[in-house]
Amino acid sequence: MGEFRFKIPNYWDLESRHARTVHVIGLDGIPKPCNVRQLDNTLFVARNQNESGKVYISYPFTTRGELTICTGTLPESEQPYELATELARGTINRLRNQTSIWEEGGLEIPSQVRQLTKLATEKLGASIVNGLPEKEDFAREALDCAIEAIFVLCDHFGKEISDFRVSESEIPSFWLATTKPEITPEQSSLIDSFDLFAATNTNQLNGQYTDQKLIVGPFLDASPHSNFVTDYEDFQSGRRAVLENCSNFLNSLPASTSLIHAACNLNGIGHKNLGYRQQIQLTTELLSKIDDSSCNQPVMISFDYPWAERLAWSVGGIHPLQIADDLMRNGSRISFVGLDINLDYWPGGSVSRDPLQWIDMIDMWSQLGLPLVICLRVPQAVRLDEPAGGIEFNTAHDENVTIAIDSDLTTEETEPEKLFVANSVRENLNPGQRLKLLQTVFPMIVARPGVHGIIWRQWSDGEDKRFPDAGLVNESGIAKPTATAIQQLRAETLRR
Repeated sequence: MGEFRFKIPNYWDLESRHARTVHVIGLDGIPKPCNVRQLDNTLFVARNQNESGKVYISYPFTTRGELTICTGTLPESEQPYELATELARGTINRLRNQTSIWEEGGLEIPSQVRQLTKLATEKLGASIVNGLPEKEDFAREALDCAIEAIFVLCDHFGKEISDFRVSESEIPSFWLATTKPEITPEQSSLIDSFDLFAATNTNQLNGQYTDQKLIVGPFLDASPHSNFVTDYEDFQSGRRAVLENCSNFLNSLPASTSLIHAACNLNGIGHKNLGYRQQIQLTTELLSKIDDSSCNQPVMISFDYPWAERLAWSVGGIHPLQIADDLMRNGSRISFVGLDINLDYWPGGSVSRDPLQWIDMIDMWSQLGLPLVICLRVPQAVRLDEPAGGIEFNTAHDENVTIAIDSDLTTEETEPEKLFVANSVRENLNPGQRLKLLQTVFPMIVARPGVHGIIWRQWSDGEDKRFPDAGLVNESGIAKPTATAIQQLRAETLRR
């Protein structure tokens, strides 16, 4: 059994929420389950294999909030590594590599990025050669400089390359979509930002969307907190209901339907009421039913945890990229692949990551050769009340959380799975920091030619109680800063 050991810097009070994010990725690119424990100021990360790997953990930056980053590739060692120094080394390495790639591609690198990268490298060197306490201070400064350089670089990349993409007629146009149960005159300016609207049940097809381009579905939600858990007694009863609902949609599709969303939240893990093999069976049946109908609209299936981090907290499982590849090899008619990102939710969501990891994830999924669609939920308050001293961490007790700093991050396959009715917002980014991250990531998504659109999966906070505060408007219809970010993306990028 291999083990990594890290010295925790004195300025960092490691808590259970950090342990929840720990995973190791080896040469195969697949996150592996870990046993995480802390003894005094040493963090132990153990796996059931012996090989080098990158260790991922959520780190609290001074101004950017808590983002999951990684070390460089490390061999296992009985001698503890300095955690902050190795995270700085890995972050600077990613920054320098991406800068080089984009520069070779013709992107002019801002002088601020070069200055910050140089400063971060100098601070890292000082961290390596100095002793305590200077070592830790230099490592922290190196990390802060590196993350600032990443955001500046990605802001510049998104602006320059998204401009190029939008101006090129040969590259498919980029579209925005959301769910919308009803349209009010007060929200007309926000509605105008979207090209398509998702109809989630047959009642929404009765005249309400006659003038709008539609996405219908998804017919199957494969997540462990879906209606399969709450509504159906067993797989067969749920299977019949899902296929019947699909047939009803297909029999009443309006002419404005532009995309059929067959299944969402496929993840390669399975759960108590819908195992992995059952997910694949039902998805294949849905695709076959759509294919056998007279519908000519494109079809999308979408996958949860696109960074595959859920594999790090499960025993067994398959990378969602492999599921997509298997379905394509089986000859299923798939036109688009969706990536379901429920950002900063626990336990049913993805941890916050720096913008370069979004690019890496998109490039990884682009290997399938199919157009990608980013399906987003992100919690956001109506007002941005940012604390003056940087991030304020959420220390409230969470009844859903069972992982502590000294507990095993894996569970036995025979252990009964809990019913997660709702998620908690991690709150390790304040609303302003979360918005800044979105404002950087949005143009970067547009810049990737393999991504054809964004679906904001929740119009109102009241639509889906499993994801609190994920709407573009609150339950009173008041628009949030995330809605403004969507409008800015439309006005400043997509309509140039």
